[in-house]
Amino acid sequence: MIKNILGGLLAVILGMLIVRFSIGYSQKLYTIPEGLDASNIEDRAILVESITREAKIILVCGHMIGAFLAGFIAAKMSNRAKLGTGMMAGMVILIGTITMLIMMRFPIGFFALLTTTTLFAAYAGSKTGSGSEVIIDA
Repeated sequence: MIKNILGGLLAVILGMLIVRFSIGYSQKLYTIPEGLDASNIEDRAILVESITREAKIILVCGHMIGAFLAGFIAAKMSNRAKLGTGMMAGMVILIGTITMLIMMRFPIGFFALLTTTTLFAAYAGSKTGSGSEVIIDA
């Protein structure tokens, strides 16, 4: 039980670090206009419009890698319910992704793309990490 919890926490922490690294790296690819206030909705809209395509690609890749690794590591370290444990870790990354998308007010197309790819990566990592686990014994 402790191994499952610690594995899930480790997986989520590593996944979030990867996502944070990708966000930090993508911010180097475009210039943030001067004088923007993060608490102002209009300023956040200006910031989102200034994000380049390359930065958005890095955001998508970073979220996918973070969700995949979170699901994979949690599933590998778990003793039982490997797929479920991996999906829980991946869902934490997905919740963080959705929160960022809502707070920054990204366009609905990018919102759908990033949410779908993060969910798919979390499932793929969990499924890969769980290996050939038999869920129902006959």
